[in-house]
Amino acid sequence: MARTLAAPAEIPSTSSTGDRGRHAESTHQTPRTTPFGRTTGLCGHPLGRVLEADHLATVGDLREPPTGLGDAPACSTVWSSGREVDDDSVTTISDDHVKVHFRMEIDEGGWPPASVESLWAVDLGDGTVRLDNTPWFVRGVASGDVIRVQPDDDGLLWAGETVEPSQNCTIRLIVLKDSGSAAARQSVLDTFHRLDTTGEGIEQFGMVALKVPPQADLLNIRELLEHGETKEWWHWEEGCVTAAWEATARP
Repeated sequence: MARTLAAPAEIPSTSSTGDRGRHAESTHQTPRTTPFGRTTGLCGHPLGRVLEADHLATVGDLREPPTGLGDAPACSTVWSSGREVDDDSVTTISDDHVKVHFRMEIDEGGWPPASVESLWAVDLGDGTVRLDNTPWFVRGVASGDVIRVQPDDDGLLWAGETVEPSQNCTIRLIVLKDSGSAAARQSVLDTFHRLDTTGEGIEQFGMVALKVPPQADLLNIRELLEHGETKEWWHWEEGCVTAAWEATARP
């Protein structure tokens, strides 16, 4: 069974951090339950020691994302992805880019915090698109997947089945160190970037979303995720994983 996140507790509802090439207009109400997940220790692992400090160690330059979207209204039902932090994951929006909407079911704890998430994608012209966002909440898809879409009467594109998986994984974290501050999120992104991932971070919930390509160091990524959860640096979940990722799990 895939790992999942529940709603974070005690994190204020604020607007997302800065935009680097995509637009994000969504706001939502903060749920009130606690994330969960199994914790498998990795005591003394060299990758874990990168973060072994009273606060997350900085790997590379910290870049405080620009702000300026203002305070978020209390409740909305649409989440539009696009908070950029990792420069390698920045998308340049072209005329071929479209927004694709995914319906989501909200659980009893109020998670995910919206019933619809919209992602950027490249229109392939045949009723399919290639996703160009790493999703924050949608399960079962990853950036690079080709999916079928169907327009509604208003011209909005709604996601259907995946027709060509990218073999990328989607891994999501709620950063606990320093209450998920911009510096903590950036440190997490920089650390996992050393293992060939790209990602994004948002102030809301102190979240980080990682795109994990098939050529990345999957075993060490998993070990670092498990170690960091044991150390209470973060909670994490598998948003979309491959057979190669599942093969790294311990029996």
